[in-house]
Amino acid sequence: MAASKIRVGIFAQPGKLPRWIARAIDSIVRSEFAEVVLYAEVRPVAEPSMPWLFRLYRAIDFRLFGTGLDPLQPTELNLPPGADRLWLRPGDDGGIHPEDAARIKDCRLDVALWLIDTPARAGLAALARHGMWELFVGAVSAASVLAGFWEVMLARPQTISGIRVPAAGATGLTIYRSSARTFPYSFRRNQENVLRKTAEFAYRKLRDLHYDGAAAIAKFNDAMEADDGSPLPSSPPGNVRMTLLLIGLLSRIAQRAIQKLLFVDQWVLAYKFGGDADAMPSPSGFTHLLPPRDRFWADPFPVEKDGHYFVFFEELMFATGKGHISVIEIDAAGRWTSPVKVLEEKHHLSYPFVFEWDGVHYMIPESSEKRCVELYRCVRFPDQWALDRVLIDNIRAVDATLCAIDGLWWMFVNVSPEGVEIYDELHIYYADSPLGPWLPHQRNPVVSDMMRARPAGRLFERNGRWLRPAQICAPIYGAGLSINRIIEITPEKFVEEEIQQIYAETETIGIHTWNEAGLLKVCDYFVRRL
Repeated sequence: MAASKIRVGIFAQPGKLPRWIARAIDSIVRSEFAEVVLYAEVRPVAEPSMPWLFRLYRAIDFRLFGTGLDPLQPTELNLPPGADRLWLRPGDDGGIHPEDAARIKDCRLDVALWLIDTPARAGLAALARHGMWELFVGAVSAASVLAGFWEVMLARPQTISGIRVPAAGATGLTIYRSSARTFPYSFRRNQENVLRKTAEFAYRKLRDLHYDGAAAIAKFNDAMEADDGSPLPSSPPGNVRMTLLLIGLLSRIAQRAIQKLLFVDQWVLAYKFGGDADAMPSPSGFTHLLPPRDRFWADPFPVEKDGHYFVFFEELMFATGKGHISVIEIDAAGRWTSPVKVLEEKHHLSYPFVFEWDGVHYMIPESSEKRCVELYRCVRFPDQWALDRVLIDNIRAVDATLCAIDGLWWMFVNVSPEGVEIYDELHIYYADSPLGPWLPHQRNPVVSDMMRARPAGRLFERNGRWLRPAQICAPIYGAGLSINRIIEITPEKFVEEEIQQIYAETETIGIHTWNEAGLLKVCDYFVRRL
């Protein structure tokens, strides 16, 4: 771990900054491991005039789909009084003016953070110990007006963002990479989501640099450079191409409207008895339990008790849009009882994580609307439950999943920054017992990837290794399952590797929960019914 704070130089546009950039800088200022010692204002290169049809579409889309937490809203920045201020001037060779270069060198920067949509000045990277870092979205700067645009127009299921360090390659070295679900029908919604999230990245990577030193940059995954399709454009479309893109967008919107008119989208339960206890998950051969057309059933958690099998699950009524927890009993002959409601609150409930500890059954249902993680204790099995305590308060979290590993209890749960979708960011907490108190992992979020972050059921063992099922949330929420083998887990480190992906059978569209209890295996499927 570094003995002193990381010295950061910020390079940004003059005047007020977009809210998301101000937030990124403020998180560094308030951190315990980094300090802003230089703030340099950079005059932007004059942007070419955007084609009129792009400007018209952007204005209409932003008016229709903007939210109250606009990440582009101009915001005043409050810097610590000790930070050096600099107006960065160009040199005769197009690089940095020699006097400015000398001032930057005197600041002894560890990192130069470039937060402006203009080409970085030549020679700047050499003036910081760990080079110059740039935030990106797709093929453009995160500060670009096009951030998140092409992903929507080209129907990319993921929007990739992260941090790059200029290197020998054309795009540089990716040292941090995250994926988010692309909002399929709105540029504005997509841009807002990805920028609010990207504002956290510099803080996270500086934290890693503080604890790991240069290894935080040297250790990168070549797969980080991979995208989910051909390279994205980095310039705005002309009017002709924009016309074709809008036709495609409107066609997708119309297709989705027809689907919603003609079909009922439902999650259904599925189960199977028997099979090899050491086999990897496979959804083949499951019996489906189809709910009535006015609801869906999802997130099944089985419990074996006294030779009987019970399955707790989310039951959501379409009329109210609010879920509660129900239970059914299934026997080996395939007979199952009618659902019985066992837990309902004023807020939405789902993902009933049920476990036994010290001879008592407990449940942690998803209750993100209440902004806390709550623990319920079983009063009478299986149909009476009482609130026992709040495990973590003041947090927007979903799908809390507990597991006891190496003498500690671990909670895997998705948490999102304010205004950001909940699919992408896996956080870990740890405690001596499931009753808490729960402490956050040093590297939260330990996963920032919509393809393998969100929990999808209990952890299970295979060949002495713990496996963590996660949801694949592209191209749709609950598209499939990612099975991840945990390599190392401590309060300071978390390493896992994906070993399997599971997708739904041909007659279904998605699958997003896998659980086991004794001889019973359960999952859920997403179906579209006439």
